[in-house]
Amino acid sequence: MKRKQLLVGLLVGLLLGLGLSSVTAGARERFGELPADVARPIGWLLNRIDTHYVEEVDQERLVTGAIQGILGRLDSHSSFMPAEMLEDFRTRARGEFGGLGIQIRFDSVRNVVVVEHPLPGTPAFRAGVLAGDMIIKVQEGSSDEVIETADFDDVYDAVKVLRGAPGTEVTITVVRGNEREREQKEITIERDIIEIASVRSKTMLDEQNKVGYVYIADFTERTTGDLVDAIGELKEQGAEGVIVDLRFNPGGLLESALQVSDMFLDNKMVVRTQERRGPARIYQSEPDELFPDLEFVVLVNRYSASASEILAGALSDNERAVVVGERTHGKASVQQIFHLPPPRQDAIKLTIAHYYTPADRPIAKDGITPDVEVETPDEDIPKLISRLSERVDVVPDPPDEEAEEPDEFIDVQLERAKQVLAEILAEKRGETQQERAALAPAEY
Repeated sequence: MKRKQLLVGLLVGLLLGLGLSSVTAGARERFGELPADVARPIGWLLNRIDTHYVEEVDQERLVTGAIQGILGRLDSHSSFMPAEMLEDFRTRARGEFGGLGIQIRFDSVRNVVVVEHPLPGTPAFRAGVLAGDMIIKVQEGSSDEVIETADFDDVYDAVKVLRGAPGTEVTITVVRGNEREREQKEITIERDIIEIASVRSKTMLDEQNKVGYVYIADFTERTTGDLVDAIGELKEQGAEGVIVDLRFNPGGLLESALQVSDMFLDNKMVVRTQERRGPARIYQSEPDELFPDLEFVVLVNRYSASASEILAGALSDNERAVVVGERTHGKASVQQIFHLPPPRQDAIKLTIAHYYTPADRPIAKDGITPDVEVETPDEDIPKLISRLSERVDVVPDPPDEEAEEPDEFIDVQLERAKQVLAEILAEKRGETQQERAALAPAEY
């Protein structure tokens, strides 16, 4: 039944609410003329609906269904945005909003809610929700009612049931994995006010080798200023190199990624966008980078996406940083918001271009392949999430060897990044292998 409604909605929606009749001259001027092979079956169908359909047609609902159906046939990032979602989108860009801390989309073909990314440090992230999880059921903590997401019409239906007062709980049932190996998990999450600290951690990670560390959780309007302050503080503490951790970073504002790239690059190409028609657009950094005397390593994993991929690709291709970790998500494409014609208050988010790195690597297709590849085992992902969620101001201290219950988790990617940066700094100082070995801490 839903597929029939979707098909009807798609065809009716092509007329964008012009009525159950043929397209008028005025409509052609406003929206363009439909090709004959499209117009004839639509006219035939609309005539049958007008004459024979058992119930009166809610035209606005059909138009919405049509828009969702059409966008659902394009790509996973083009989507319908109800009016209520637009304000949520603007608020998230400012770095503060309410909810669970997940970016979601509604797959209208499969009728399922898909998690695009959990935002680091949020309740959903701490609870272990992962990018790609498909939410199939939602249960309010105070109720026995289970809501099937297959009954939703759009992403706002999901927002309405997932959103709630801070301190209340909601249990989501997710399906995780590929078609061959899938598991179903129930995850209970306590809602909270989501305040994204864009730069969540900053610390001198290795005093001896003068290695600093910053963790960028998201690219918002506040990222550039926060990052300048964080790296400036590390430099004052003696840092000669900094690890920039972008793991689990879902991206965010393009402008923020460009500004951050500009901090590290001196009049270099940052990224190129290519639309279906027209010339490529080149984004170039300004002269005079902010920290030319510092060395950098960028840390990424399979959940780093969008703006974080742009930054990693720009620094790697311009040989300004060594990228360590796993091949990234491969999401970097350009979306633009188009508002529907009045009196409607909603909009669509449409993919209009793809991103390419300075070395012409297609990010959306391939992601960013690290210069030094280090994988975190799947069984350690929850431990890594827990570690990155523990504190905002600093990276947790390394485990105490004398502690009765030592933390057995070793962040292999971070350890490798420390090693790579220490070697870069040692080479820069002109230290020999013997001198580096002498500076290494003794093992007992």
